Amino acid sequence: MTTATLTGSTVRLTLHTWSETFPLELLPSRIALYRGLRDRDGGAYAAIYEPTVAALEDLEQGDSKSVGTSGEKPQVEG
Repeated sequence: MTTATLTGSTVRLTLHTWSETFPLELLPSRIALYRGLRDRDGGAYAAIYEPTVAALEDLEQGDSKSVGTSGEKPQVEG
């Protein structure tokens, strides 16, 4: 399960039991980070990182209709 939640100017990214909270202004750099992880070694890690990239990109676009790893939708609060 991967969710990206926006509360005010704070983003919370949750992946199973791990989570990260960061300022909204860092969202583009987090997307770049997870895209790089997804694409490294010719896409060998795409299945692991694509749900995170999708959730963050959808949050950036203000779209709460994207799909995470288990079919759940990212949450937009605030």
